[in-house]
Amino acid sequence: MSKNAHKETNLTRRRLLGGLAATTAGSIFPRLWMGDAIAAPSSSYQALVCVFLYGGNDGNNMLVPIATNKNSYQQYAAARQPQSNGGVALTQASLLPITDSVTGENYGLHPAMTALQSLYTSKALAFQMNMGTLVEPITMAIYNNSSTADRAKVPVNLYSHSDQQNQQAATSILDLSSGWGGRMADQLGPVGGLAPVGISVAGNALFLKGARTSQVALYANGGLNINGVFGTSTGEAQFQALLSATGADSTMISTLGGIQNSSLTLSKVLNPVLSGTAPSSISSAFSPFATGNSGFSQQMQAVARLIATNSLGGPTRQIFFVSLGSFDTHNNQINQQQTLLQQLSEGMAAFYQSTVNLGVQNSVTTFTLSDFARTLKPASGGGTDHAWGSHHMVMGGAVKGGTNYGTFPSLALGGPDDTSGEGRWLPTTSLDQYAATLGSWLGLSSAQLAAVFPNLKNFSQTNMGFI
Repeated sequence: MSKNAHKETNLTRRRLLGGLAATTAGSIFPRLWMGDAIAAPSSSYQALVCVFLYGGNDGNNMLVPIATNKNSYQQYAAARQPQSNGGVALTQASLLPITDSVTGENYGLHPAMTALQSLYTSKALAFQMNMGTLVEPITMAIYNNSSTADRAKVPVNLYSHSDQQNQQAATSILDLSSGWGGRMADQLGPVGGLAPVGISVAGNALFLKGARTSQVALYANGGLNINGVFGTSTGEAQFQALLSATGADSTMISTLGGIQNSSLTLSKVLNPVLSGTAPSSISSAFSPFATGNSGFSQQMQAVARLIATNSLGGPTRQIFFVSLGSFDTHNNQINQQQTLLQQLSEGMAAFYQSTVNLGVQNSVTTFTLSDFARTLKPASGGGTDHAWGSHHMVMGGAVKGGTNYGTFPSLALGGPDDTSGEGRWLPTTSLDQYAATLGSWLGLSSAQLAAVFPNLKNFSQTNMGFI
């Protein structure tokens, strides 16, 4: 080999490694699904879509009791205080009324959630009330006990964003090496097709990290992009030439090249799906809404496209991850949450309509997670502080909607459900119970659920019944 040829090989090797480092996929799969047509997935297809609300969504203003067996609007308003006094109470007239079809209790949704109000009424949406991270069932006495034995039953670093985001994604208090979505994928094993089971359109996500399976992380509006030399036809030709190299580095080059080659192939398949014109079955669902082009709606539309494309040879089970941020509303919460919940409500409702248009609404279930709740008592600056148990939404054709699951807390500050005197609710449903209900619907057995959710064995009720 000439000196110049050797120099070019070394340069190309460096470009290969640089290209690998710049790949925007969380990991690369050698087996892919091919094609670009849009059609409904097979009848055996099922998918979960995790919507993570980063920052800690204030569930107290998302689902407000009007007249229930435990609470009244007056109790809520007294604790939250009028906005004119720096509080965060929503007026009763502004709330969107809903009635629990099972209990007959009356609640109000945040005024920005009009699109989801209709889904609740049509029984495609349910609420899981007062859910949070738990090691095992807990009482106020246990929470207040300072003994080592009892404190071990309380999740660590309860009001820390990073810790609670990790625990919501992983469920295990001490082991964050994988997320519960990824562990579900591990348990599902081969489920047919050539596509990955776990796909994030919001960057790499701990939620989808598995021990034996890997996620693919995509951009909502363009799929995979390979930076540098691999973005050109010349660079791809250099890459293909590199694969045939011999010598001491040939094994390494071949291995890394195989990974990169899969990435290039995957990018050619996914980019047209995500960056091309959306089929009318999907675009028509998003176009009526004011926030139809928001970043969150773009993520939801990307998931809809990927689900539609799954008919070309994808797996029978998939798990998706999307996110919406800025819910850390320590100040100006009324205005911030108005914008955020409108984006959330319209994006979720449009996505549901997409699944209806595709004929897969009974096969796709969407659910929310968030760091934690926020205090019922307002903080200075028209905001709220970090709390614990919160309310979450589950949406889909298979959901037993139009009702609420679990136990709504007493809204008395310093009352039986308040850990602090400021309205931090002691959860009555654990994340493990909530997530295991979703996993059971996805097809995991009791033994598989026990492997995915290490704390599930501590709870007598393992299925909350909302699906």
